[in-house]
Amino acid sequence: MGDWLGGCVQEKALMCNKEDWFSKISKLKLPDQAVLLENKSMSECESQCLQNCSCTAYAYANVTQGNNIRCLTWFGDLMDLVENQTFGQDVYIRVHGSQLGNTSHSHSLSKKSLVIGIASATAGLITIVFGYFLWKKYLGMKDASAKAKLDWGKHFQIIEGIAQGVLYIHKFSGLKIIHRDLKASNILLDGAMKPKISDFGMARIFGMNQTEADTKRVAGTYGYMSPEYALYGHFSEKLDTFSFGVLLLEIVSGNKNADFYCFERSPTLAGWVKDPDDRPAMPSVILMLQGIEATLPPPSKEPAFSTLRNAIDVSYSNNATTISVPEGR
Repeated sequence: MGDWLGGCVQEKALMCNKEDWFSKISKLKLPDQAVLLENKSMSECESQCLQNCSCTAYAYANVTQGNNIRCLTWFGDLMDLVENQTFGQDVYIRVHGSQLGNTSHSHSLSKKSLVIGIASATAGLITIVFGYFLWKKYLGMKDASAKAKLDWGKHFQIIEGIAQGVLYIHKFSGLKIIHRDLKASNILLDGAMKPKISDFGMARIFGMNQTEADTKRVAGTYGYMSPEYALYGHFSEKLDTFSFGVLLLEIVSGNKNADFYCFERSPTLAGWVKDPDDRPAMPSVILMLQGIEATLPPPSKEPAFSTLRNAIDVSYSNNATTISVPEGR
C-alpha cells in the first residue's frame, strides 16, 4: 500500500482471483460499518470474505452475542481504521498476493487519522480559548454596564423590596412562613431590578399564633443562619430577620459575609447580633427603611462570634459550604 497521506490505497489492484490474499495488521481499532456473520469459524470467516470480490477485510473479533463469536467483514473503503495499542484487534486486509510479507506500511493506515485527530484537537482548543476570552471581555463590559445602573437608589429599592417580601410571607400571605434559607442566591431580580424571594424548599409553615419552634435537623446556609438556629435548632421569625440583616450588610458593603475575617477587635459581618431579642421584627425594619422612627433595642455589650479575645477555633469558608462553630473561653 502507499500514498497514505491522501488515504491508504492498494499499490496493486485486486484481481478477485486466487492471487488475492489477506495481510494481518494487529492492534487496530475495528473500522466502521462492519457486516457481521454469525456461526463462522476463523477459516470460514476468511473463506467467506475471499469468495466475495467486494469484501476488503475481515476480523475474527473478540465480541459476542449470546454464545456466538462474531465474524466481521467490511465492503468498500475501510473508514476510521486507526491504531489502538490497548484495545486493538487483528484485522485481515485484502491485498494482491505479491504484497504478502510487505509490512513496511503496516502503521500507515493510522497516520492520516492521527494527523487529522491532532489538527482537530488543536483547532478545538484554539476555538475554546478564543471563545473564553471573548466571553470574559463581554462579561466585563456587561458587568461594568450593570454596575453603572446600580446606584444607591437601586440598592435601596432592592433592600426595601426584600424586606417587604419577608414581611409578606410572615404576616400577609395567608400563611405564616419562615423561609429558613434567605440568602443572596435566593433573591431574584426582574428587568426593573425588583427583588423576588425564591426557593422555599426549606421553608416551615407556622400556625398563625405560633411564634417559635425547634428542630433536630438544621437546614440552611452557614453564614446566613442565626446563632440560636445553627447551634440549637431553635427558630422563629427572627431567623429570617437575621438572614435579612446579613443580606443588608452585604448589599451596603459590597462584600460577601465570608469575605470578612476575624481580626483583633474586628467582628465578622454578621457577628453584631448576639441575641434574638436584639433583632427588630420586620415591621420595625420596614419603618426604619422608610425613615419612620421605630423603637430599636440597645446593642449587646459585645458581638456574637466576634473577636479573637472572646472566641477560639474559628475558621471561615464560602457561604455555600460550612463554617466551624466557635467556642467561648
